[in-house]
Amino acid sequence: MSDSYSTHLNGNSKNGSNGHTNGIQERTVSESTYRKHVLRARCTDNHFTFDRDYVKKLKLSKIAALFLQDIINLANLRNVKRQIIDGHEYFLCTVGFLENADLDWSSAMQTRLFKELIGRGYVSVRKHGLPPVRWVFVDVLKIERDIDETDGKDDVSESVDAIKTIATSQSKRSTKNTSPTEKLNKKKRRLNGDAESRVPLFAGNVAEQTECIVRPRHREMARCLYQKVINDFSNRVVKSRLKPKQWPLEFALLEQEIGDADEIADYFDWQMANLGKEFVPETFSGQSFRMKYDNIKSIRHRFEQKSKRHSAENRISDDQVC
Repeated sequence: MSDSYSTHLNGNSKNGSNGHTNGIQERTVSESTYRKHVLRARCTDNHFTFDRDYVKKLKLSKIAALFLQDIINLANLRNVKRQIIDGHEYFLCTVGFLENADLDWSSAMQTRLFKELIGRGYVSVRKHGLPPVRWVFVDVLKIERDIDETDGKDDVSESVDAIKTIATSQSKRSTKNTSPTEKLNKKKRRLNGDAESRVPLFAGNVAEQTECIVRPRHREMARCLYQKVINDFSNRVVKSRLKPKQWPLEFALLEQEIGDADEIADYFDWQMANLGKEFVPETFSGQSFRMKYDNIKSIRHRFEQKSKRHSAENRISDDQVC
């Protein structure tokens, strides 16, 4: 194996002078230097990252997306100062604090980016205290809501286009590979009213196909779960991509699988009352509730058995005392 790698730099020669061709100068680096560079480039600790939905869905500039992500990260630091202003939790975010942060946000850049984010309604800034200092509130609910609204439109349109493409390709393929005799038989069945031949490959859009199995109770369960997660577990789902508009369908699919709406409602109420306790499955979305439903039933059964044993032991102790 060679112990060196070649890299190319643009040269000034157009005619390949100095022993080089096409104006390209070749430089050789050691294998250890090359590997060191690759390892450094692949290490995520050396990267400044942000949620790509901030650019793809919210249409923020890349620098504004990075600034928003940095603000959210700083807001979740344990030692940051917080206080309630007008019912919202603000955190202390002075100009000097951001200037000394990892990204070295200048005062002018802070002013410009905060103005952009405030205009979109994603952050609020207040001057509070003596002397007045800057406090910042990040409206995570609005950010997630805007992402979800864009997400739903994209998912439906992409699914519709994909199904139409598949249906068209299947139709062309079947027509191309059909013999003249089969074509004649299909035409006869169609003329005779054969129901199977009239089943369309694609009918309506995805929303219309799934909406028929979603009931108001499914939407109410999705709403309750979303409020529970946002109110009690916001520090654990800030970076997650919650999609509450898809949760009613998950509850509808679960009901279709189980076949007992009352049973699901009973276990859902128990889960909402015990979510966050030790050994209770974490269900921060409709999909996770559906996937962990059997586990929820098992855990609840254990809890109830344990409670019964404790009650029995307490009764025995009371009888012995008497």
